[in-house]
Amino acid sequence: MQNIAFICGAPRSGTTLLTNLLDGHPDIFMLPMETRILQYWYFHKNNNSLERFFSRDYLNTADVALFISKIARKDHAKYVNSVYGVKDYFNFKLINRDYFIKQYKSTIKGNGPDITLKSVYEALFNALMQSEKDKEKLVIEKRPLDNEICAILLHKAFPNAKFVHIIRDPRTRYVSAKMRRVYRKLGIFPKWANRINGKDFSTAHAEISMVSMELARFNKEIIGEKYHIVKYEELLKNPEKEIKKIAHHLCVEYTYTLLQQTSGNKEQVAMSSIERGMPSGIRDNIDTRLKEFFIQTSRLERMIIYYFTWEISKYFEYYTEPVESFRLRDILHPLKYENPKDYLKNRMYMLHNLRGNSWTIKNKYFHDVLNKFDQGIPTQD
Repeated sequence: MQNIAFICGAPRSGTTLLTNLLDGHPDIFMLPMETRILQYWYFHKNNNSLERFFSRDYLNTADVALFISKIARKDHAKYVNSVYGVKDYFNFKLINRDYFIKQYKSTIKGNGPDITLKSVYEALFNALMQSEKDKEKLVIEKRPLDNEICAILLHKAFPNAKFVHIIRDPRTRYVSAKMRRVYRKLGIFPKWANRINGKDFSTAHAEISMVSMELARFNKEIIGEKYHIVKYEELLKNPEKEIKKIAHHLCVEYTYTLLQQTSGNKEQVAMSSIERGMPSGIRDNIDTRLKEFFIQTSRLERMIIYYFTWEISKYFEYYTEPVESFRLRDILHPLKYENPKDYLKNRMYMLHNLRGNSWTIKNKYFHDVLNKFDQGIPTQD
């Protein structure tokens, strides 16, 4: 399988929008679900269990269950609807379990005695493609953050693969990611945004924006013309122009269907944590989101976002106010929707980890995220 492309980008940066726009093209087979193949790969490689896991145990993961199990599909669809107000998003036909396993196993065995990353992807794709016509299409897989972290590895496994990396203004990405996690219990109690990955939610979201954008720059420099970067804002402002660039990059013909969001070739509403159930198509809401950023954040939150991202934002011509260090009194300010029980824990974390110049701290966090991923530890926010 040589005709493959990967969508990259931080969570809440527009990867799903891009997936939905490409989904309806007649020459594209869009993988309808994100996989965790890369996380599993690193974890089991480090534990010398690749062959056992991908020969057998992978077939008992959510990656596979959502394609063959009605119950797993129903539970996941319920979650998506509760978060985004989207119904029937996963409307692709369930695959017969015996057929899926037979196709998967035959492909894994047919690629030689050793399990390779290429053989795992090909086994999954072949199990999902139920017609010879599908197998002639461009296969596109989307997994936020994981794909850009592993772009060099994927490029080595699939030398002819194309990459499309969508980046987004860290401010609007932050408010989208944050508001997805702000909740109100029983509609009575205050809204709280809890800690993520052992740290305050502002730092957790800021580091992901920084890592994804830094990787966009490095991957483009290393992989070259096969790695295309698109700005979320440009896609919303000039959709036809940007989609034509993407279609050219992927070597598929531009059609009007690329301006409509679909899932399984059926019209689909947008998946937004702020504007739930937005109609299909593309709408420029950048100014609204920027206003929302200043409404839904405190001064300290904005400083943290700028602290991590101002240098890489400048490179991609986004505006963020330079913040090179924190004073003690800066850190004492609250985060909007910060859970009171987390305040002291968050401040201790900030005092120990955010005291230093922004370049040094940013560099440390960049490598921390990649090192965790190398150990198979999930890194998404």
